[in-house]
Amino acid sequence: MDKEKKIAEIREALEKIDRGDLSEIGDAHGKAGEWLRFLLDELDRLQAERDSHGPEGRNYTNKQYVDLLAERDKLIEGLRWYADSRNWAGDVFAPPEVDDGGQRARDILKEIGVTVE
Repeated sequence: MDKEKKIAEIREALEKIDRGDLSEIGDAHGKAGEWLRFLLDELDRLQAERDSHGPEGRNYTNKQYVDLLAERDKLIEGLRWYADSRNWAGDVFAPPEVDDGGQRARDILKEIGVTVE
């Protein structure tokens, strides 16, 4: 029996019981083990599916994904600036346009919500 039919069968039996129609309670009782096994198997399948969708089983919304990409781009911007060989004199950081004492990095971190002391 396919999943949808099995669920419909279980719902129908529960609806009868909810209405007080206990005429088929013996049939429902006899199938209780089968229904519980089916429901537990379905629960296991759904949990495995959820867990396969990434860290902690979490899916990102499109907005969250776009926000993460924007944060990533800001971090890359800051790292590229500090990694640019033109901003170094030997082993001393000395960008030709300005020596900001790390302010650019602090600004970028603040933009993405990271507190810097």
